[in-house]
Amino acid sequence: MAHKHKNLEDDWLNDEAAIYYYDDTRYAEVTFWRSFGNNILHVYLPTLEYMFATKIAAYRPKDMKDIQSIIHDLQIQTREQAQAIVDTFLLPDAQEFYEVDKRLRRLFH
Repeated sequence: MAHKHKNLEDDWLNDEAAIYYYDDTRYAEVTFWRSFGNNILHVYLPTLEYMFATKIAAYRPKDMKDIQSIIHDLQIQTREQAQAIVDTFLLPDAQEFYEVDKRLRRLFH
């Protein structure tokens, strides 16, 4: 990609979420989106469930609209449903560190 698009910045590929892949999650759930350059680059996108878990962990002000949208799209009605999704992906230590219980209580009070 970088050879084809000479004006790309050095940080054109967002790898900020990479920490979740290695330290805090059981696994990353992704689906194939598309490939580029005769299959030189394969792009995978995270599932909504995985995005929900990592957005809950991050819980930044800029994530709140995304979180609400994902709750709507996944038709999450209860804190228990949200917790089940988070449990699928985030390790217990990560949930404690990111205060997931407190965050879910705020969302589903």
